[in-house]
Amino acid sequence: MNKPFTQQNTAGAMTKKSFNPSPSTLALAVLLMISSASGAGTPIDRTVAIDPLGTVDVSNVAGSVTVTGWERNEVAISGTLGKGVERLDVNTDGKATRIKVVLPSNAMNVEDTVLKIQVPRKSSLAVNTVSADVTVRDLTASQRLQTVSGDVTTQIAAEAAELRTVSGDIEVTGSGPRGVLEIASVSGDIRAMRVAGEVNVTNVSGDMLLGLGAVSRSRIRTTSGDVTMAAALDPGARVDIEGTSSDIKYVSVGPEGGQFDLATFSGDVISCLGPRAGQTDRSGRGSSLQFSHGRASARVRIKSLSGDINVCDK
Repeated sequence: MNKPFTQQNTAGAMTKKSFNPSPSTLALAVLLMISSASGAGTPIDRTVAIDPLGTVDVSNVAGSVTVTGWERNEVAISGTLGKGVERLDVNTDGKATRIKVVLPSNAMNVEDTVLKIQVPRKSSLAVNTVSADVTVRDLTASQRLQTVSGDVTTQIAAEAAELRTVSGDIEVTGSGPRGVLEIASVSGDIRAMRVAGEVNVTNVSGDMLLGLGAVSRSRIRTTSGDVTMAAALDPGARVDIEGTSSDIKYVSVGPEGGQFDLATFSGDVISCLGPRAGQTDRSGRGSSLQFSHGRASARVRIKSLSGDINVCDK
């Protein structure tokens, strides 16, 4: 039976009124509840023992991937499978662990999948996504992170890291160890801080902010974006920066210094270092400046096709 509920009328008296929903109203409520539950996605809760010194390979199409290092010898996966996703595969083979979001062959209107993964801190990591952001922290081994249209944010403390995106920003923070870092983006900004060793960065359309530690070798390329770079140089270091339609600012850190070769086809070359501080050589083809600073054992070459070059120590 339906219980009556009371309602006060305008005269202040209490009246009784019954609520009797129609069958069509009840059916609509049930359908809305089912639709809401199915649209929420499928929760993920998987834990697998793995080799703590092995490799973890993650593949996701759309959504996000967050990987965190921990001290256990197992991988734990949580998050949510997006509506329309077929399944999540987790396979181990010796030292290799593969985590893959599998879509149906005729996938249409598949919703984002959110993966939150904990792996042994010393595991090597590879992540491939299409339109999913990638975030990594607290790992000490190598990383290879690639996405088509997503952002990449990571901490590195390893000898090797490779970070690539077609349309997205890249942000990387190091903890001091020397290594080989490769960064590439087609359309996005790049920010790298406290990384050392060999650092190579390529960008087509986006700005770069690079705060580097002791650099042994570095090659920076940009087509349409500004570069701001501060670096301390190893003895005998080689730094090569080239830009097209780019303003380039280089800050020399530490006493090592180097031999500087600066040139721009269309723009100004300005330096506050060396005996020719603040001077600019001009010719019909642009501006150039060569000088030595500090111990002068390293070499820094900066060229821009169209843009200003500014070299200083602050």
